Amino acid sequence: LLRSEVVLLRKIGDKLKEHKKLDGLYPRLEAGGWVHRGLGDNQVLDSTREMISGLSDEQQRDTPFCLHVRYAMTPIGKPLRDVKSVPELIIVLFDVMRCYMAINNECEILHRDISNNNIMIVRTTTGRIHGLLIDFDCALDTSLEGRAVRPERTGTLPFMSVANLEELGIKQTALDDWESLLYLVCWLGTFGINSSNDHPGNIKKLRIHEWHDGDPVDIASKKRGLAQALHRKLFMNNKLVSKCHGALKIKPGAGNDDDNHVTIGSRNYDDVFGEPIPQESSTSGNPRTTIQPSAPPTDPFIERAKYVDKISDDLIDILRQYAIKALAFI
Repeated sequence: LLRSEVVLLRKIGDKLKEHKKLDGLYPRLEAGGWVHRGLGDNQVLDSTREMISGLSDEQQRDTPFCLHVRYAMTPIGKPLRDVKSVPELIIVLFDVMRCYMAINNECEILHRDISNNNIMIVRTTTGRIHGLLIDFDCALDTSLEGRAVRPERTGTLPFMSVANLEELGIKQTALDDWESLLYLVCWLGTFGINSSNDHPGNIKKLRIHEWHDGDPVDIASKKRGLAQALHRKLFMNNKLVSKCHGALKIKPGAGNDDDNHVTIGSRNYDDVFGEPIPQESSTSGNPRTTIQPSAPPTDPFIERAKYVDKISDDLIDILRQYAIKALAFI
C-alpha cells in the first residue's frame, strides 16, 4: 500500500503546494482512495483478497492481489502527439523534467516510467502550452524503500534504461528516467512527434522499432551501442585537438584514425544501434581505438550513479536553454 499512487500523489501535493511555478505540471489529487462495498451491515475493501478469502492459503498465494481504487485529478491534459511543432515539444519536455526533478528532490519519489503516454500537454485559455507528467503507478518512494537495490524491471519497453532492461543490481536513480527521455526523443525523431506506436510498412524494418517488441536484453545491447556512439562522437572524436576519454580505459590509435569504430571486448561497434561489425584493419594503416582487454572499461551506467545530482543539473540546464529559444517560435 506504500506504493499506492493515491499515497504518492498526496505526498507530492503536500510537498509541492508552495511551489507555485509547478502548478499544473503534475496531477493534483482532488479525491481518491480505496473503494469499499457493502457487505451486510459492514463496509469491506473491494479487493480480490476479500473475494478469494474462501480459498486455501496456498491458492491465495498463487492469486494476484488487486485493490479497486478511484481517482479524481486535475488538470485535464491532451496526448503528447497533439503538440504542433518541435518548439512546443521542447517546452513540454522541459516543463515535465523540471517538475520531475522537483518531485525527485523535494518528495524523494522516482517516477520510473518516462514515456510518450505519460507526458501530456495542457493549453491554457491564453494559448500557452505546458507539459504535464502523469501516471505514478510505477513510482517509488525512495525515502521509504531506499536506493540500494533496483526493485524490479518496470516501465514502458521502448524507453526503459539499460540498467532497467538488464535488471542490473545497482541503485535506481533519476538518470534512469533521464535516459528514458533520451530514448523518447530518439523515438519521436524517428517516427514523428504526432505519430502513434502503430507503424505500417517499411518503417517497421528500422532497427529502432525493435525497442518496441524485442527481447529486453537485446534491446539493452542496442541501447548500449547508441550511448557508446554518442559518447564516442562527443568525447573521443579525433577531430578534436584534445580528447576526453571519460570512464573508458582505452589505447588510442596513432595519428588521425577513423573515429567511427571502437572495440569493446571482442565486439567491434560501428552502429548507433549497437550492431557488431567484422574486425578489419584501418584504411589509414593505423590501429583502431581499442579498449585494452586486460583493463575492461568502467561501465558508464554504473559509474554515473556517483554523479547523479551534477549530471541531472547539467541536463535540466540544457533543456532550459533550448526551451527559452523555443519560446521565440511559439
